[in-house]
Amino acid sequence: MMGILRTGLAAAALCTLGAGGALASTIDFTDVGSYTAGAGSATGTVDGIGWTLTPSGGSLTYTKYDGTSAPVGSLAFENDGVGIGDDEVDYRSESLTLTFASSVLLSGLNFLDLFGFESVRVLADGNFLTEVAATAGALDNSQGGYVAAALQAIQVTTLTFMAGPHNDLGPLGFGNPDFALAGVTVSPVPLPAGGLLLLSALGGLVIARRRKTAV
Repeated sequence: MMGILRTGLAAAALCTLGAGGALASTIDFTDVGSYTAGAGSATGTVDGIGWTLTPSGGSLTYTKYDGTSAPVGSLAFENDGVGIGDDEVDYRSESLTLTFASSVLLSGLNFLDLFGFESVRVLADGNFLTEVAATAGALDNSQGGYVAAALQAIQVTTLTFMAGPHNDLGPLGFGNPDFALAGVTVSPVPLPAGGLLLLSALGGLVIARRRKTAV
């Protein structure tokens, strides 16, 4: 009886561990170790899930962080993040595509060099997801046009980033609409309830079998 009780408790523990949601992690593109400038693409892993960043319109690039201060508790800010060609992702001719090896839950985006009327258009799996615009705080040059956008977790495999049509001086101003990709926050997709129950049952069976073998 005691052995059955212990087996049940162990299975319940497995279920509890599986049900706990994984913490979100951020791919920090302001960290110089996140990718290689001048490359045709960049690769890495986040929470054990592989990702590939592919530019359209040129090679990956970055410039030293332009601001004189950074928001507390944010990214490394060793550089401005990912750009293409000169230093940023320009309107119409350039875009970035981030592809994950398996689906993830997207919960946050970070951009730099986003001023005035500039914005970033984000596609998820080829469909329009959101447009992140410069904020009043981003007009402060000390923080390099930093914008952080929190999102309700959405399951995605591919993200595409493009500059909106308006520049930092307004719709009729001068300059190129552009931005730098600073960070993407994701977490693994949780197992469905049925999968958790199955894993818990299998875990209980394994424990029971080991105890029987030991006896």
